[in-house]
Amino acid sequence: MGYWVTPYSLIIFQEHLIFKRGVYDLDGWNDMAVMPWGLAAFFSWGVSIIMAVMGMSQEWYVGPIGLAAGGAPYRANIGFELSIGTSLLLYPPLRYLERK
Repeated sequence: MGYWVTPYSLIIFQEHLIFKRGVYDLDGWNDMAVMPWGLAAFFSWGVSIIMAVMGMSQEWYVGPIGLAAGGAPYRANIGFELSIGTSLLLYPPLRYLERK
């Protein structure tokens, strides 16, 4: 579950800290003109999940990046770290473009 919750949470924290800066328009929660489309969040979350799957190393599945990163039999489980890095690097520039 941490493979998808962590990038999701990081995207929410980045939105709160970088773009909203803790200030929210409480009257515009139901106004489509005020709310963002969410394409930046969806895309960065989706790519983060793909990177997590590619880097995971579990008993039932070993991704190609996880396979190349460690030793036998299960290699290195770096999916969690890859999803963190991907969401931290992708979301801010994509959200900036979405706002523009």
